[in-house]
Amino acid sequence: MASDLTRIHSVLIANRGEIAVRIIRTAKRMGLRTIAVYSDFDKQARHVKLADEAVLIGRSPATDSYLSIERIIEAAIKYNADAIHPGYGFLSENCEFARACEDPGLVFIGPTPGSMELMGDKAAAKKQMLECGISCIDGYQGDDQSDAAFVQAGQNIGYPLMVKAAAGGGGRGMRLVDKPENLLTALEEARLEAQSSFGSGKLILEKAIINARHIEFQVLGDNHGHLIHLGERDCSLQRRHQKVIEEAPSPAIDAQLREKMGKIAVKAAKSVSYRGAGTIEFLLDDKQNFYFLEMNTRLQVEHPVTELVSGLDLVEWQIRIASGEHLDFRQKDIKISGHAIEARIYAEDPTKGFMPSTGKVVYWSEPEGEGIRVDSAIISGDEIGPHYDAMVAKVIVHSDGNRPVETGERNETGARSMARTGLIRALEGTVLFGPQHNKQFLLELVASSVFSKGEANISFIADTAAGNNYADNTVTPQIACFAAVLDFIDKRNRASTSSIPIHKTLLNWSSSPLPGVRFHYRIGNNDFDILVRTKGDDRYEAIWGDENVQISISNSVGCVDGVDFVANAFMHVGDHIYLATGGREYQFHEITTTTDQGMEKNDGGIVLSTMHGTLVEVIAYPGLQVEADTKLAVVEAMKMRHEIFAGVAGIVKSVLKKPASQVGPGDILFEIELESRNDAAGE
Repeated sequence: MASDLTRIHSVLIANRGEIAVRIIRTAKRMGLRTIAVYSDFDKQARHVKLADEAVLIGRSPATDSYLSIERIIEAAIKYNADAIHPGYGFLSENCEFARACEDPGLVFIGPTPGSMELMGDKAAAKKQMLECGISCIDGYQGDDQSDAAFVQAGQNIGYPLMVKAAAGGGGRGMRLVDKPENLLTALEEARLEAQSSFGSGKLILEKAIINARHIEFQVLGDNHGHLIHLGERDCSLQRRHQKVIEEAPSPAIDAQLREKMGKIAVKAAKSVSYRGAGTIEFLLDDKQNFYFLEMNTRLQVEHPVTELVSGLDLVEWQIRIASGEHLDFRQKDIKISGHAIEARIYAEDPTKGFMPSTGKVVYWSEPEGEGIRVDSAIISGDEIGPHYDAMVAKVIVHSDGNRPVETGERNETGARSMARTGLIRALEGTVLFGPQHNKQFLLELVASSVFSKGEANISFIADTAAGNNYADNTVTPQIACFAAVLDFIDKRNRASTSSIPIHKTLLNWSSSPLPGVRFHYRIGNNDFDILVRTKGDDRYEAIWGDENVQISISNSVGCVDGVDFVANAFMHVGDHIYLATGGREYQFHEITTTTDQGMEKNDGGIVLSTMHGTLVEVIAYPGLQVEADTKLAVVEAMKMRHEIFAGVAGIVKSVLKKPASQVGPGDILFEIELESRNDAAGE
């Protein structure tokens, strides 16, 4: 569609990461000049390189850069921007930011400040919906924010209930409370997280609807009174209230219910004269009753699935609407085609409670193929730090349902089945070496029978062991031996290229048996001591314990004891060996004789940081008597708060880090003098 914009010729994108890249691409296709903003940490980021111009707006912490209204407005004026697109997160739902754009004549690509202020506050939005006769979840959204008011409200509502931040979203400042005695702790934690994420500690309470579906409708309205919906998305697969898998349309919604919910969504948006792209969110119970949950007055992370099934570019229409254009279609013109599913890849370690993972992106490779879309902003060599959200990419697959998909066992028909199996293949083809990530966790979710039947609800992940204590013990001796042989070949090739020319037929030739090369790897809690010998003609022998594994290598395909393994990617960087095979990534740590020196000095009284982040709260002080479960501090990383506990009983001897300090994995935070016990006396 050719652009006939009259007001907007240049756009400043007040965001970073994959959404900044995604907005820049659409804006460029529309012929608009693009201006990126960036922090110190992001000076080499992909969105900075892709934009026509880029401007530094502050230090790495978001409060000094992406959350600074003043600096972003100054950048827009200095670089002659006509409009600002906020993306999602950061200032995207900040009505003061939208108002700040008005004075210098900048177009805010989003709703009016008034509708944003009303619907962006969960308490005010619920009051508005109740006045419109729209069913809402029973709860408390009062101005009295005292603990006493919430305790009384909790008694009236009943348990279980949800504590929620009134501003923002994305699972921040949200806690499930199952009994009254846990309410005060949940209030304290939610306030702190909400204040950190959204600049407001205001909270609301809602009755928890267990086993509900999370259904949201995409709405789109112009400045001329035309407002429609583009169907629904099912976002029920959530971990700690953070969406991880989304799809459109929902397998739980039939045509009749879709029409009914869609009309309510449009009614809700029209009640505040909404313009631009927004989302009306509902909870759907097991009796098909639905309740207004909240409105997101911005673009959603999961908007690609709606774009793929509707054929519309939502960012383009955000820009067109902000420029004053009419929607050139009506509700009857919207046709949903096929099915789309999105999976969010996070830099986090599922085996350690989904703790954020930082570090260098050693290698990043995106899947390709018909129906596959990847929204990302990372490239090999990038650094993932602790300052921002942990999401690094979204893998989305769309199917029109017209072709069967060969799964290896049977042909599946139907758009959703094809999209699901396509997403499995796309995730298997995605490779990220470096930071830990949740790809395997996503694969298991998508392949689960509950999801394949379309029966997953918001409790599904939490009700499974994987939702809380995920373990990945899939590494086998065969995989380790395959890695060792590839490592052997890599070392041999490096050595040969740095030596005098020798014909390949003479490499590894000897008149006596070769002693072999020993490799000692650690992955998770598993150690592998492997001896590799060459047997000539691309054949090798790997000895691990009593196992004698025969391996042949041809190009990147290895036959390990008769079983084929394809090395989709292999790298040896520093003391780490990275292998992608069978749709999985393995990161082996090469153990040397000096690797573990000094580790025995930790006598249990040393408390270490387990991640990169900011020490936002230090509770402990020298002389404090602690038990093994005493909270000592709070580290904030990637917008999430993580509590540090003592682990042993004793007395705090020293506090080595101050509040607001940047900490990294292995940094010593506290020293605890262990409590002596007289076992003979039975104490």
